[in-house]
Amino acid sequence: SGSGYGAMFQAEAPTQHFWSLAIEEQFYLAFPFLLLAALFVTRRRLGLAGGLLAAAAAGSFALAWVSATDNGNTGITYYATYSRVGEILGGVALALVVATSPASRALASRAGVAVTAGLGVAGAIGWLWLWHSIRQNDLRSFHGGTILNTLFTGMVILACVSRRPGPAGGLLA
Repeated sequence: SGSGYGAMFQAEAPTQHFWSLAIEEQFYLAFPFLLLAALFVTRRRLGLAGGLLAAAAAGSFALAWVSATDNGNTGITYYATYSRVGEILGGVALALVVATSPASRALASRAGVAVTAGLGVAGAIGWLWLWHSIRQNDLRSFHGGTILNTLFTGMVILACVSRRPGPAGGLLA
């Protein structure tokens, strides 16, 4: 419609926010096939499948960067599946890598618990910095902002699923 996401809060449009649910539903429909393909190609090696999905996330971030450069942050850049799925795929890639035996052992170790606790705090601080330094219409939202948000979220998630969640996990619990 030619208006930005923030404009929906200025006028009554009770269903306009459904776009984010649509992206999730598209992901839920397509993801099982994507995961099966990644597992087939990597012969069921979770770490490699995670790497493939991380590469797909990087591709999505690159497309969002180009789209924002060409079209700004509103419209197609903000609402398109191809420019937003990187955030979801980043989380899936992290989950697959963490599910591998070496990563599980490393995260369960005393050093792993300490590192994830520190990562959780750093991720939460990163969120606060990001949310207060990049405005919605700032090109930096899609020129690295969504990448940073995905990384910070992954850091906090690692802290929350740790054997001992640490300060960030405890606060979010």
